Amino acid sequence: MRKSGLEDTQGWVIDPQLWVDEWRRIHPVKTAQCVAEQLNAPVRTVEKWLSGESRPSFDWFGPILCAYGLGFVAAGMPNPAPWLDDHARDERRAAILAKRQALDEQLAADWNRRANA
Repeated sequence: MRKSGLEDTQGWVIDPQLWVDEWRRIHPVKTAQCVAEQLNAPVRTVEKWLSGESRPSFDWFGPILCAYGLGFVAAGMPNPAPWLDDHARDERRAAILAKRQALDEQLAADWNRRANA
């Protein structure tokens, strides 16, 4: 039988401080307000998460996942399950490729505007 209080949850341990660090990186100004707006959460609740006074409950897992993506959730896990890490990596790759495509299109438009001027 499993003993309560052990840290062995097969890669599903979430360190809320890792999420706090990511939120501060993503939203360097007015972090609590920005996160609260993204999650449709009370600002005071998010302030408590950021200060370490409390941590997001399971009820907030869905909104966090929907607003910030699987990569964000996996970033909060010191040791994510390999399949979860793979999916998060695929998500980051797709985002980078989308940014690259947008940049390529912008550069092409700039080039065409310059060539036609």
